[in-house]
Amino acid sequence: MDILNTVKSVLGGGEEKKSDLMSSIMFLVGGQSGGLNGLISQFKSQGLGDIVSSWVGSQNNLPISSDQIKKVLGED
Repeated sequence: MDILNTVKSVLGGGEEKKSDLMSSIMFLVGGQSGGLNGLISQFKSQGLGDIVSSWVGSQNNLPISSDQIKKVLGED
């Protein structure tokens, strides 16, 4: 399962909510807010560096909770 499907699965909600989430993630990754490096920095600044590093490294992907994602990306 890729990271975007994992995020959608963790947060749940209807298709509209998932679509909004995907739009927000693509905005963050697409360079408008520092691109992927900016997004990784946001996770690290919230104390989630080990988790995000596991996603981009070769080790097993660590789990993340919906509360942790909301902490980084906000409620909206």
